[in-house]
Amino acid sequence: MGLLINIYSASTWLIGIIVLLFLSAIVIGRNHTSSRLFFSRILIVSMFALMFANIFIAEATLGILARLAVFGTFLLAGTLFVRTTLQEERTREDLANLTDRMEEMNANLESLVHTRTKEIKHARIHTDTIIEQLTHGLLEITPDGRLLRMNEAAETLTGVSRNVALKNAVIPPPLTQLMYPYTKTRNESELPPSPSLPRGADVREITLQGPQARQIQTTTIPIKNGTKKTFVRLLRDITRHKRISRSKTEFISVAAHQLRTPLAGIKWTLNLLIDGELGRLSANARTQLIHANQSNELLLQLIGDLLLVSRIETGKEDYSMANVSLTALIQKTLETLTSFGNEEKIEITSTMPKTPIHIMADERLFGRALFSLIDNAIRYNTEGGSVKISLTKKDATITIDIHDTGIGIPPQEREHLFSKFYRSEASIKRHTEGAGLALFITKHIIVRHGGTLTINPAPTGGTIATITLPAL
Repeated sequence: MGLLINIYSASTWLIGIIVLLFLSAIVIGRNHTSSRLFFSRILIVSMFALMFANIFIAEATLGILARLAVFGTFLLAGTLFVRTTLQEERTREDLANLTDRMEEMNANLESLVHTRTKEIKHARIHTDTIIEQLTHGLLEITPDGRLLRMNEAAETLTGVSRNVALKNAVIPPPLTQLMYPYTKTRNESELPPSPSLPRGADVREITLQGPQARQIQTTTIPIKNGTKKTFVRLLRDITRHKRISRSKTEFISVAAHQLRTPLAGIKWTLNLLIDGELGRLSANARTQLIHANQSNELLLQLIGDLLLVSRIETGKEDYSMANVSLTALIQKTLETLTSFGNEEKIEITSTMPKTPIHIMADERLFGRALFSLIDNAIRYNTEGGSVKISLTKKDATITIDIHDTGIGIPPQEREHLFSKFYRSEASIKRHTEGAGLALFITKHIIVRHGGTLTINPAPTGGTIATITLPAL
């Protein structure tokens, strides 16, 4: 019996030590669940050992302190057992919930990726279908001249198979004319930029060489995708349009030539009648003849403009270039228009440099261009308005500014300013006469002199016509 009591007492102390170790493990590492599980299982085994000892040891031999120790051991072991079991169950549930959420998120992500991939695929197919259905040819080109895309219309237009063009490093002609950076040649003309096109777009007309020469209008648009840059080039066959335009020009030229001779005869006869060479006329008859002569002069002027347009478009207009004093030419033009300005009650002023400025020009044609711009500034001005002409030279550029306080030009009509036979609604209301050829002719004359012509709204109202020319 004494031996059993000693064993029982030793077991009690052992359990106390284990309890202290378990509490230490909790304090040192609260997240180390494996340590708590290990010590709790030792306590459970010890608890059963004490229960076994309690059965074989007489109750009389155990004092009150021993019973309290046994009771406390059972209570602590049970509490730790329940707590550990609950923590294990909670951990398993948390892991299971986390796993379920991750699986759900993964499924949603896979569904989203699948949907987006499908949408991108459909969008690409849709874009490819539109490109293939275009009636204009389309080329996509890299900055170094590699062909990335070519639609069916471009294949038909150039006569080059896209399989050959896309696979071969060497681009076969005549596609080479449409692929590489442009150089100004006699087979190419540059068109003015259109406001309807994005910034940086380039519009040109090219004669495509081949068994049947074709006139092609190319519109090149830069495309930026992050750091990647390519060019989309649209090809439009304007051969038929050019042929019709040429036929119209030839018809106008022939008709103008045929009309000019009889009109010149009418003018000669009217002048004889007005001067009284064919007999005396009443005052009323003479007035009517003067009006008829003025109308005849307008017709002759129109025919002269039509013939000049025909020569400009066919490249047959001759320019007699010489050293011309631009300062003197502007002064001469202003003297001619002074009386017209006074009739319209328009104040005309000019600012000229002290040193005369000279240019290489055809005095007759360039003088006509100046006359047309200043005449328009007076004609379409407001009563009591003003026209200011300034001439400046900076470095190698000469600038002529013609600033009026007139009716201005609506934004939607600026694109058509230099088109043949175009007149704005405001100008028609002010003056019904006119064929809409003056600005078309003026622009071509200035361009042939190596210059540029722009017409923009002035900040204070009216318009500013600006001519730039290369200095001698």
